[in-house]
Amino acid sequence: MKKVVSMLLVLILIGSMFSGCSSSKNEVIQPGNAVVENELDSSEGKDNSSDAKDESGGITIIDEVSAVVTSEAKTVIGTLDSYKVEASFDSEAFPEGAKVKITLAKSDEFKAPDKERFELGTTGFDFTLEGAEYVRPDGPINVTFKIDEDMLANLEDEGFFQIAYYFDDNWYLQDVDEVDMLNGTASVALHHFSWLFPVKLTKSELRDQKAQEMAENKFNDENNLKNIAKKGQSDLQKVISEATGVTDTKALEAVAEYILNDKDFTSVILSGKKEDYTAFSTKVAEMMAKKMSSAAKIGSNATLIAGAFQAAGYVWGLDAKGAAESISNTLLDSSPYGKLLKLSITVTDESIKSWKKNGIEEMFQAYKNGADEGWLGYNLKKGDFDTALDQSDAIERQIKIDAVKRYCALYDKKEADLSTEKIADLKKEAINNLRENFKDRVEKEADIAEYKDYYKKLLDAFENNKVDDSITIKVDLMRDLTYEQRLESYERVTNKILDMVGKKINFGELLDESEIPMSVVTMALKKWYEEDGEAKVKEYLQEQGYLPAMDIEELYGGWSGTVTITKVDLDEALIETIRMDLPGESEDGCDLSGLEEIVLQFKELEGTTQSVTTTIVGKSSTSITMMSEGESMGDFTYDPINSTLRLINGTSSEEEFTSTMSFKVVDANTINGGGSFVSIGGEDEGVTYEEGLVKITFTMSMTKDN
Repeated sequence: MKKVVSMLLVLILIGSMFSGCSSSKNEVIQPGNAVVENELDSSEGKDNSSDAKDESGGITIIDEVSAVVTSEAKTVIGTLDSYKVEASFDSEAFPEGAKVKITLAKSDEFKAPDKERFELGTTGFDFTLEGAEYVRPDGPINVTFKIDEDMLANLEDEGFFQIAYYFDDNWYLQDVDEVDMLNGTASVALHHFSWLFPVKLTKSELRDQKAQEMAENKFNDENNLKNIAKKGQSDLQKVISEATGVTDTKALEAVAEYILNDKDFTSVILSGKKEDYTAFSTKVAEMMAKKMSSAAKIGSNATLIAGAFQAAGYVWGLDAKGAAESISNTLLDSSPYGKLLKLSITVTDESIKSWKKNGIEEMFQAYKNGADEGWLGYNLKKGDFDTALDQSDAIERQIKIDAVKRYCALYDKKEADLSTEKIADLKKEAINNLRENFKDRVEKEADIAEYKDYYKKLLDAFENNKVDDSITIKVDLMRDLTYEQRLESYERVTNKILDMVGKKINFGELLDESEIPMSVVTMALKKWYEEDGEAKVKEYLQEQGYLPAMDIEELYGGWSGTVTITKVDLDEALIETIRMDLPGESEDGCDLSGLEEIVLQFKELEGTTQSVTTTIVGKSSTSITMMSEGESMGDFTYDPINSTLRLINGTSSEEEFTSTMSFKVVDANTINGGGSFVSIGGEDEGVTYEEGLVKITFTMSMTKDN
């Protein structure tokens, strides 16, 4: 008992380390077993209504082509040579006898769009179903447009071509599925009927759309973290069990839950599709092993976890190297990608970007805002998911089909292997997930708007600072990419630069210590694409004072500052164990009330700040020792490029606790950082106490003495 109390008191005082720091009127047509054949009014396949006036809108009609649904399997309406448009669809899209018509008109008779956003092609195309003003077909209508020669000649790349819907005197833009620059055509799957126009985007509009996409993808990535944690737990348990030999179900559940609750870990998993598999699996394994080690020490089920893994031969608290190697081998020996990694890829592929190709984005907009008069083929009240789904039979069907396919791909199965009940469950789950995704996205609209504002400023800054012009002149490879792809590359590199300096971008003039001007970032960005670019970027940032390059000797000397205890974690389960094992009163008079007093003292430490004085002395050309009150705080390695100090050995006071510490050398006079102290285990007078009884987390800030 004496040693337990001694250990707790030492941790409270930390005396040897710091001085005193302690979804009507929509006519939705139901599907029928039918197809369409061309119904043409002239031997040349054209309607004789050329140059007729559209009675409802006063629009000059250039041409018309129509078809009636019959019992054939498929139809093609129009031709690219005669009409600049060709459309096809399966029989199930419309009921037998329905008449589908495409009307061609001059685009300049419509409301002119904002030229800052896009330019119209010469011809507009009105897709209608006779007998209904609007409709959502029960299946996609596959349409190919012939791009105007002038427009094609002025397209920088395929990313600048889209289609625009015209409805209720407003314009709505949509991506196309494919642009064939060589043959001058573009293809898109339509999910509703209205006036459509080929358009050419401006760079500003493309950047605005890209910023919106980036913002939505950021939301989607954050949302997917929850999905991974929910869907991946059983697979993670299996990987851990195979790697370590642990079979205790409760312990495996506890450690898997602990790992998946860590955002950093799930973020790494989400990035799996972008990395080399071997290197990535090793990286995941190392991180997993460290998380398991932490769980065994300080998780809510620490005793359970530690006991199960120690029994399997793993002694946590060291570097968990053996576990990392075992887990890495298990991941590599799994099916082609490893189920855990395949899960991350599968979940990530359910992205908002794919919504636009499958018509889900239209459904979401109708759900979010409400829709009437056939807007995008919908008529429903705001937030009515079930009605939106009812009016989107084709979308609902495809969502369910895709869900079963994803499951089979993930678990290396065929649909024939699945029971009727399993397939039904997968389809139900897919719709429920979409419902929740719609709800979450509406709730996070403010966050998405904030994300977009950031990305728009970033992408516009690339343009205003002529980043693209500068880089494409020098780098042939970048010229081979589309403008959109180049923007994506610049954004990724910008993130690397920000990681280097540990700061965020300031788009204005007034800076605080946590910011770096956009002008500095764009200059560094240009240098990154040069030969030996990363080294040049580091040198430039050092010259600008955003990446200190100090010799290790400049750190030597006295430093003063403060230490703040940010958090005190007490393993209540372990403390209760000690409390139960304690005799009524020990020989030296220590009793239960004494332990309670010590626990209270720990709680009172949280939030306190104490002064600290240290002396940094040289140990080698790459390491230093920090001294306080004549005793070593530990040896640290110094990284002059990243300006960091990291603890080499977790020193302890009388072997009572282990420590972790890391610091950022902000400049020649400022060091900031922090770390933690974790109590070690032991036995004293029949009382056994394990690692992680107490964990104290602290931050520290020091300035150099003059």
